[in-house]
Amino acid sequence: MTNMAKDKYYLLDEEIKTGMAYVEDIPQIDPPYDDVWIDGVALDDGVPAPFEYYLMNDEEPLYESSIIKGQMRHYYSETPPLMSDEMLDILFSMGVDNIDTYEAILHVEGREKPLTNYKAVNIIGNVFALDDGRSESESLGMGDEMGAPKFFRKMKVAEEKVKGLLLFRPEERASQIIVHESIKQALRAIFKESEFTEV
Repeated sequence: MTNMAKDKYYLLDEEIKTGMAYVEDIPQIDPPYDDVWIDGVALDDGVPAPFEYYLMNDEEPLYESSIIKGQMRHYYSETPPLMSDEMLDILFSMGVDNIDTYEAILHVEGREKPLTNYKAVNIIGNVFALDDGRSESESLGMGDEMGAPKFFRKMKVAEEKVKGLLLFRPEERASQIIVHESIKQALRAIFKESEFTEV
């Protein structure tokens, strides 16, 4: 009998490359919308979009300008997170349907006009996704019940828990976004400098 290949999952990380612009200042957001961006919950119509971000050049760029074409990251793991329209087009074309988007304005050092081809994003539906037996973690001193904060030295996804999901936040470490191998492959077209660590 032939074993079916298991789904593989990977961390979604920012592209790391000398010369890329980085976020210096994130939007100043008042409660209740200031600390909800990793909760996995859909937000109501009161979200104060558009969100404004201020980006600076890398201090040691590869080129004379770190904001020439190709030097903006497609994903910024800020609060709220940012994804380029090009990245979102790929995700939606692959069937990802659990991302809410909000208008964003990016003021980038050296550019006369702000960028508007990015969206602030909210990933809906966190999942208890990790394999306790293969993941390595330790308690942060707030109890051992399900959902208690932990520090993870290694994360491994339990395939039976995520059931083929394409993109999600693991409830055990909601600051991270995990993508299915098919999404990783699709994003390779624009994520030139990401390692995509398997989990």
